[in-house]
Formats: sequence, structure tokens, C-alpha cells
Amino acid sequence: MTERTGAAPPVAYTVEEVERYVAAVASQRVELELAIAHAKARIARAVPIEDRLAALERQVAQLLAERAGVAHTATLAAHRNGSDPAAPGPSADEGSRP
Repeated sequence: MTERTGAAPPVAYTVEEVERYVAAVASQRVELELAIAHAKARIARAVPIEDRLAALERQVAQLLAERAGVAHTATLAAHRNGSDPAAPGPSADEGSRP
């Protein structure tokens, strides 16, 4: 005859225990489905906002690039004319000297 060694004894559940377990699982499923629905709604609201933000970031980058180009063009023109736009202008004292 063989004996069981280290094996857990079989477990029996009552009908009531099984019904409580199934009810708990069903309740948890409803809660999870509701949470998923809320998350999907938040995502649906966030996607257009995220798209708008990305568009604004592109517009800002484009404006900065355009302004940097204008500033660079002005600097090149000033250098061609022999002036240094980075140099400080004449002070009030220098302009009033005879």
C-alpha cells in the first residue's frame, strides 16, 4: 500500500462558500469594468489635449527658429556694414563730448 507524503489533504467547499466566492468575483469584475470605462473616458479627453499641446510646441519651435533666423540675418547685415551689434552703444557721456 502506498502512502501520501507531503500532499495536502483534499479541500471541500460548501455550496454557500462557492456562491459567496462567485458573487465576490462578479462584484470585483463590475468594479474593474467601471474603472476601465473611466480610464478610457479620461484617455478620450486627454488625446485631443495632447495633440493640441504638440501642435503648440511645434508652433513655438517654428517661431523660435524664424526669430533666430531673423536675428542671424540682422547680425550678418550689421557685420557687412562694419558695425558690431553685440557691442554696447555709445553712452550718454560719449555722445555729449565736443
